[in-house]
Amino acid sequence: MREFLQLSLRLMVFTLVAGLLLALTNAVTEGPIKAQQQMQEDASRYAVFPDADGFELIDDASLIEKYPSLTAVYKALKGDSVIGYTLNYAPAGYKSTIGLTIGVSSDGAITGVIVDNQSETQGVGSKITEESFLGQFTGKAASSTGLESEIDTITGATVSSSTVKKAVQSAATVTETELGVTPNAAMPMDPEDEFRLNTMPGASGFESVDLLSFLGEYDTIRAIKTAYSGSEKVGYSFDMVVAGFGGDINLTLGIATDGTITGLQVGENSESEGYGKAIEQPEYTAQYAGI
Repeated sequence: MREFLQLSLRLMVFTLVAGLLLALTNAVTEGPIKAQQQMQEDASRYAVFPDADGFELIDDASLIEKYPSLTAVYKALKGDSVIGYTLNYAPAGYKSTIGLTIGVSSDGAITGVIVDNQSETQGVGSKITEESFLGQFTGKAASSTGLESEIDTITGATVSSSTVKKAVQSAATVTETELGVTPNAAMPMDPEDEFRLNTMPGASGFESVDLLSFLGEYDTIRAIKTAYSGSEKVGYSFDMVVAGFGGDINLTLGIATDGTITGLQVGENSESEGYGKAIEQPEYTAQYAGI
C-alpha cells in the first residue's frame, strides 16, 4: 500500500512538473509565433498594397459575422491617409480551406489577390495561385454586382477557381456597401507606357492628350499623356525631341499636377560615348526631380 502511495505521489509530481514546463514553453513561444504569423500576414497585405506604410485592423465583429468566410479587414495606410483596404478570406475550396488576401483601393479598384495557403489538387486546383488566373482581378472595379462574370474560371478546377471568385466578389461587396468605396476600374496600363513609370512613380495608367492645340507652339513635344493613379489625375507625361550635339535626343518628362517635375528619362540619342552619353546616367537625370 505504501509503495502504491509513493508511486502515485511520484506520478502526480511528474505530471505537475510536466504541466508547468508545457505552460512555460507555451508562454515563451506564443509571442514569437504570433509575431511570425503577423509578419506573414503583413507580407501579403504589402503585396497587394506596396505603397502602404502600414495597416490598421478594423475591429468590427458584426462585419465578420455578416459575411461568411471573411476573417479580417484592415485599412491600408499611407501616412495618415487611408488608401484602401485589405480583406482576409478563408472559404472552403474543393479539398481545403483557401486563405486569401484581397486589396481594394480607396478609388474603388481591386489592387490584387494573393493566395496565402491552399491544399487543392496539385496541377489542377493549385492553378488558382498562378498569375494567369489571379491577374484577371487586378484593376477591375470592386463592384458588388457583376464582378464574377468578368473573370474566367480554370478548366478542370471550376470549384477551386469559383471559390476564389466568390470571395473576391464578397470583398467588393464589403468595400462598396459597408465601407462606402465607390467601384471604379483602374486606368489600364498600356505595355508601351510602362517606361513612363520611371518619370511618374505611382501612376497606374496614362491617357493620350489631343496635340492639335499645341501644334506650332511647342515643336519639341511629340506626345502628351495624362497620368492617373486609379481615377485621380496625378500629372502629365511629355515625349519630346530636342537637338543635341550628335543629333536628335528623345526625352520623356513627368510633371505632377502641382507643376513639380517628377522625373526625366533620356531615350534614343546619338551623343558621344563617354561624353554626351552621360546625360543618360541617373546621376544627371535625378537632378531634375522635385524642381
